[in-house]
Amino acid sequence: VVVLNHNGVTQNRDAFLRCLQSCVGSEYPNKEVLLVDNGSTDSSIPFVRSLYGERIRYVLLDRNLGYSGGMRAGARMVDPRARYIVFTNNDVFFPPETIGGLVGFLEAHPDVGVANCIEIVPRRDYNPGGTYLDMRLSHVPPRDLSKPYFVTAAENFFVIRRDVYERVGGFDPNFFQVYDDQDLCLRVWMS
Repeated sequence: VVVLNHNGVTQNRDAFLRCLQSCVGSEYPNKEVLLVDNGSTDSSIPFVRSLYGERIRYVLLDRNLGYSGGMRAGARMVDPRARYIVFTNNDVFFPPETIGGLVGFLEAHPDVGVANCIEIVPRRDYNPGGTYLDMRLSHVPPRDLSKPYFVTAAENFFVIRRDVYERVGGFDPNFFQVYDDQDLCLRVWMS
């Protein structure tokens, strides 16, 4: 589980702590949590270390490489035996069974490269967690959320097959912020 952080303690402390608790507390049995610190200038790392110690592995970057650069750095540190990589923003939290459910979905559907889930966002009914891109490359959300649906762009929190991630070249470091998830997922879809 790769969690990207930049000044999480000062920017969104409560959500950041809930995110880390979700990752560490996930019921998925064979996991490793990597906190990629993208050049934070606050006390994020000492604070997290005081709470979680060695239950989290730390990837400390000297400067902010942006979303894609930070996620790439985290992916390089994932155990080489891992079959799946979870990428999450530091303000996303989830129930303990979520990762196992998404991995189970990928296990049951070998034709699917990336899976994510509906997000519940305060002050909104839902965020579908993914969209598909139309011919103008505009984001179009799905209408029926009662069953799994096809998307070309998973966002904020998703599980990807490691071999697929590597086959498409991972996150493109040319995207500093915005459209990074979409670019990766579009390349997965096109592959």
